[in-house]
Parts: sequence; structure tokens; C-alpha cells
Amino acid sequence: LSSGTLNNRKQNEILLRAFSNILPKINQNINLVFIGDGDRLSYLKFLTKELDITNRVVFLGKILDEKILASYFKRAFTSVSFGQAGLSILHSFGYGVPYITYKGAISGGEISNIKSGFNGLLTENSEKSLGESIFKLVNNITLAKKMGENAFNYYDEFCTMRNMCQGFADSIENTRQAKVNNKN
Repeated sequence: LSSGTLNNRKQNEILLRAFSNILPKINQNINLVFIGDGDRLSYLKFLTKELDITNRVVFLGKILDEKILASYFKRAFTSVSFGQAGLSILHSFGYGVPYITYKGAISGGEISNIKSGFNGLLTENSEKSLGESIFKLVNNITLAKKMGENAFNYYDEFCTMRNMCQGFADSIENTRQAKVNNKN
């Protein structure tokens, strides 16, 4: 699952190529689902046709209804955004879905919540590394579920709205009441 604005920063063309490369090795019922819209949508659809994977890639458009979003997250093995990873990390974790991104992805700091191998995977800067990471989760349901549980538990402990607001209050009031993960 890939959710959010379909823009250049996300580098979704790398995701499409990586997915295309692993298709022969994964279950034929597994599809890549994009939720969102943006200025790269038509190019990504073109690339999907060029790679001959239109039967395995779904573009749903922008979905704001949280109940509908939940139905897609609940079926996802992983959430992926290669080049830019922001609030979609926390969104995925809140649904118990592990997250995959490039370890140098553009982020507002949210990427620091990914503990590679625990609640998500941080890849090298290559299509091959991204493909290997996706393959690792879609071919091992036990691992995907465990990392999903870890993602949700991490979110529940450190990333809830209440705890994050407390972090802001702590900085203003010079207190230390928010739970902070100081482990790498």
C-alpha cells in the first residue's frame, strides 16, 4: 500500500519498478495499491502500462474517509514510500502496518520512528533493495504480522496525539511527561 500525494518526491516510479521486478516471485493475489492523487498520477499510470503490470497495480485516487482507508490498511502487508516518508508512517503504524522507505528519504523527522527490522524496514538507495524489502514482508506473513504488531505498539506508546501534544507542552513548560523513545 502506498498512500499520500503522488508527487516527484515520493519516487513512486522506483516503487513500481521494484514491484515489477519481484512479481514473478510473489503470490499472484498480491497487488500494489496507491491511495492518493497528484501531478505524477498520469505518469505512474503510463509507467504501469509500460511495465505491463496494470493487472497488479491499483490506483484508487484520494480517499479521506477513515473507515474506507481502514479497510485498505487492514489488508496491507506493508505501507511503502521510497523517496519521501512523513505522516504516512504514523498513519500506517496506527493501523498496525509496518513501513518501508529509503533510509535517506525526505522526512520531517517521522522516519526516526522506524526501527528497521522491528516495525518497518529502511532500505538502501536502490530499486533492488526496495524490492528485497517488499519481498521479505509479502512472502513472510508471520514476519509482516509481528512487525505490524510492533508498529502498532510503538505508535500506541510514543506516537498518539496525546503523547505528541504532551511533548510540545513539555518543551514550553520545561517538563518531561511525554514518553520518548531514546533507543536507536
